[in-house]
Amino acid sequence: MQIENYYINQDKLLENKQEVLFAEVINEIKTVPECQRRSMGIVTIRNVSSNPYDLYNGREYLLRVDGGQVQTINLLLGYYKLKAVQSSGYMMYPTENYRDISVERQCETYSITVGTSK
Repeated sequence: MQIENYYINQDKLLENKQEVLFAEVINEIKTVPECQRRSMGIVTIRNVSSNPYDLYNGREYLLRVDGGQVQTINLLLGYYKLKAVQSSGYMMYPTENYRDISVERQCETYSITVGTSK
């Protein structure tokens, strides 16, 4: 009977240690920034126009930046050819801005400006 209780207690002790270890791992994961966990950089897009621009990576729509606003987006490490297309406020054709950006380091911030020809 004592041996049986000993093994039951050992099992409970092991189970408790596993739960504590699991909780520690979860807490450690929560403290690591998302950009580090997912190998991403932070890109800040500043729109200096009074008109909104839609941002694309190739044909993939990323986001809209309203006139005079700043947006951020997390992008995986890599090289991007971005296109910002004026979404309203134009007469005949929207203004298009092309921006190349190389996101090289996790959690580092990179900046681009749209709404201008530079």
